[in-house]
Order: sequence, then C-alpha cells, then structure tokens
Amino acid sequence: HLHGGMPQGLTVHVVGRDRDLTFDLDGGNRIPKAAERLARSIADLRAAGIGVRRILLVHDGTRSSSDVFEWLLTMLSSSAELDVVRVRSLELEGTNGHDTFVKDRQWAEQLGRTLKVLSEEPQSGAEIVRMSREGNYDAIVLPAPSTKWPPTGEGDERDWMSYVVSHAPCSVFIAVHPTIPREVVG
Repeated sequence: HLHGGMPQGLTVHVVGRDRDLTFDLDGGNRIPKAAERLARSIADLRAAGIGVRRILLVHDGTRSSSDVFEWLLTMLSSSAELDVVRVRSLELEGTNGHDTFVKDRQWAEQLGRTLKVLSEEPQSGAEIVRMSREGNYDAIVLPAPSTKWPPTGEGDERDWMSYVVSHAPCSVFIAVHPTIPREVVG
C-alpha cells in the first residue's frame, strides 16, 4: 500500500567483513555522495574512491583470453591497474597450442603498460579469490570458455570459474565473444 501501489526504487547496501555490495532495485533511491556530485572528470571520481581502480584478469593462454586482454588494454584508463593471474586451459591441453600470454605480456610492455603477474603457475578458484581479496581488487575479468558453460558439475575442470563467481569479494565480469550468426542477412 506504500506509494499508492506504485513500486519505488530501493537501494540495498550489504556490508560484510570482506566486501560491501550495493544493489539498486527499480532504479534505486541512493543519494549521490558529495564527491560524485562535485566530480568533473573520471580522475576526480577515482580520487574520491569511486569506480574501478584495480582489475584482476584471469588468463588461460588461449586466443579468447588474449582477445579479452586486448580489450582491457584498450578500454581501461592507464591509471587503472591491470594485474593477471594464470589458470590452466582445457583448450590447450593435449595440443601443441600456443600460449598467447607471452605475446600479450610483451605487447603490454611495448605499449608502456605496467602489468603485474601474480602467478606464472595455474591457480585454483580458491587461490584467485584469495588473491583478489588480499589485493583489494574492484573487479575480476574472466574470459568465457569456448567449451560448454556453466561447468557440468563436481570434478569438472572449470570448477575454478564457478568458485570465483560464487566467492569473489568484488564484481566478476565474464567476457563473452559474439556468436557467429546462424542466418544470412541479405
């Protein structure tokens, strides 16, 4: 009966030991922080502690991971930190597949982009979550696998991905390549 039966925006803010989450339902009702109202640039917002400053990219050495790496390099401001952690790839296993990470790392250096590699060895989902918590990352970016998603269940080699999505202390973005159209447009 509130508001004459018309739904009103609601902002839910959950404060936890490891993270704070804010959800705007039906547009939310959040009052902007003073820094948001006074900001004249993205740099002003970041200086006020608003926005994404630290990103953790999970890289499995595949071409898909390399594409996401390229997107992030060209999309992110140079003031945002981009760090990388490695995971094992199902796609490269048992093949002579080329690990694209070496090329990506060299390219970042050539462009003058500082890149911190948290581990050269493949990490588990629990380790990725631990690293993201300790590093105080604002977002984790996961390249979507070209194989079936979500994982099929217990023991699936991609359980690390489900673990990260379920336990991350920050936002998780799954980067998906566009699908090839099934119909011809003429």
